[in-house]
Amino acid sequence: MATTITMPKNLPSKKKGEKKNVSDSDMMAFIAGAGKDASEAEREKMVQISLKLSAGLLADVDAAAKRLGISRAAYFKAAVSTAVANGITLK
Repeated sequence: MATTITMPKNLPSKKKGEKKNVSDSDMMAFIAGAGKDASEAEREKMVQISLKLSAGLLADVDAAAKRLGISRAAYFKAAVSTAVANGITLK
């Protein structure tokens, strides 16, 4: 099941067939600010993590990020934020 991620409204609009490139900093600001007031979002600090994935899953992530015109890191941040906000079901 696909999850819809709403992109920030202040980004340039995408024309049909055109990639929508979103910088990591824009995506991080969007994700960090979701559901928070600006002062709370500004106080948060980023933490680096390490993650092991199968080569196939990483290729799927890279392809999905490419379709959205965002980086791998921005894709992971958006996916994790969406899962935390909406919950996930494990089978």
